[in-house]
Amino acid sequence: MLGRTAKRPMWQIELGLTGRKVAKRSLERHGFDVKEHDPPAGGFAHLSASHAGRTYWINVRTGNKYRATGDEINPYFSLTPIEQEGAKSLKSRNPRSVLACIALTIVASPADALHGEPPNSFSCFLIEYGDSVPRRIRLDEKHLNDYVRLAIDERSNDDLSSLSNRSAQ
Repeated sequence: MLGRTAKRPMWQIELGLTGRKVAKRSLERHGFDVKEHDPPAGGFAHLSASHAGRTYWINVRTGNKYRATGDEINPYFSLTPIEQEGAKSLKSRNPRSVLACIALTIVASPADALHGEPPNSFSCFLIEYGDSVPRRIRLDEKHLNDYVRLAIDERSNDDLSSLSNRSAQ
């Protein structure tokens, strides 16, 4: 079952599923015990994890590092109102848990490697929230410095080339 993703284009589904797999492995490498949820728990969490006595409910957002045109970094990922409500619900049922997001940016192909990043690579950031989840996850350098960096320009074990938002040049 793919939950709400069944209504999305196949490339978006593939991007999301690959992102969850990469995010799960990144968390596990950092000592988290991770469980996947499909459909997302409470309409928000693709993953739940425990680490150092804390329980996390984690939404995973995956996208190309750069916009499809130009060399501008994608400025943010968005959460839907349903996901924000789901996060509130999870928090009210699990008040000691941590609401979080994984922002995963990919450089899928040589055409996407605009500033020396290796193709078929990703960067993965863990963002912890308080009691509420914002509508947008900012990806500019100022905000990235506030997030836990799980991976930076790391080569992927998965073939990301089909996830490129640019045609091969």
